[in-house]
Amino acid sequence: MPRQAEQRWGPGWFRRLCVHFPLFYVLWLLLSGGRADFFIPGVVAALAAASVSLTIWKRGGRRLRLLALPRYLLHFIWRSFDGGVDVAWRVFHPRLPVSPEFLHYRCRISEETQRVLFCDSLSLMPGTLGARLEAGDALIHLLSRAGGEQRQIAREEEAFARLFTREPSR
Repeated sequence: MPRQAEQRWGPGWFRRLCVHFPLFYVLWLLLSGGRADFFIPGVVAALAAASVSLTIWKRGGRRLRLLALPRYLLHFIWRSFDGGVDVAWRVFHPRLPVSPEFLHYRCRISEETQRVLFCDSLSLMPGTLGARLEAGDALIHLLSRAGGEQRQIAREEEAFARLFTREPSR
């Protein structure tokens, strides 16, 4: 059996399924409004989602540090508020100081899934949009360029990267 298949379907697979399944089932219950007639279809959907997530999520990569999540969420909320104030100021300013530009940024995050999530998180912040991601290079659309954007995006990437820790290989 290939090494990748051993890691994916090995002895820890059922244990990981038992962790993923409740998360997907709770999500199902939230989305279905807790309707009793959705309980059984929810079990099937949550099992399918958990199995797919275990299949596509690489083992031996990085995993989410749940204890780091609240800190990042506070950082994200603050940066979103700060960006929203900046965008509002630009829109209501009499001279409309908006000069949209693209910024080429070299991501330091090595794993593709995390780079995509990082660019998506940038897109959720006012004034930035992850326009393209190719082989570690991100093309980011900025509402206006004032200088220091490379450093600011590097700080955002560093804050995002703290969400993940290297998962031990088995």
